[in-house]
Amino acid sequence: MFIKKFCQPLIDRVDYLYHWEEPDSRPPKPAVFRDQLDWSSAKWNRRLKKSLHNAWRRADYSQQVLLAHWVVNNWGGVKKNNPNTIASYVRRIRKRKQTVLFKGISSYSKILSVSNPKLYAIYDARVAASLNAIQLLAVSAPIVRFPIPPTKNEAVKRLANTLRSENSIDIIRDEAYLAYLAVLRAVRRQLNQKYQLWELEMVLFALAPRLAREVCPAIT
Repeated sequence: MFIKKFCQPLIDRVDYLYHWEEPDSRPPKPAVFRDQLDWSSAKWNRRLKKSLHNAWRRADYSQQVLLAHWVVNNWGGVKKNNPNTIASYVRRIRKRKQTVLFKGISSYSKILSVSNPKLYAIYDARVAASLNAIQLLAVSAPIVRFPIPPTKNEAVKRLANTLRSENSIDIIRDEAYLAYLAVLRAVRRQLNQKYQLWELEMVLFALAPRLAREVCPAIT
């Protein structure tokens, strides 16, 4: 699979490739997170996710809602989510509901990835754009196009607009998240289970702007 071929040499370089701004505040209790100044952005975010997952496992419903708000608003930088919507995401996770609608997927998948990082990964505009761009650069046949959630990243926006004109087989929007997880799990199997889902996700996230420039040379 060309996604495996693309990701494999980059996973061990994720500490150099990945960057995400650290939030201004610390996560709420029961999360306990202590960082170190010499950590890379990738390591900082990996350790944070581990801390959040450990907190989620021992939190009650009210604490999980507070954690979910922090994950979406502070860590994810999505400030406009309705608090009731985030609470509904937590209830769905607690009830183990399998259906994952595309609307709100960037926020919902962030919470899912904290609840169980071995089973779930974040699906946002950058990882979706990378999956599409990798296919476009690797094959001449129609690509299987993953829908791209709204984004503020201008390079990814332009890539999304370019992809609309490409010959593609579109994944049904409400099936996109499960299809995404299936791809990551298949790549993980091809790599002999050596890497976790979130490591593959981080590579796709980190490479999105660079891939956008390769597909659309005019993007700067």
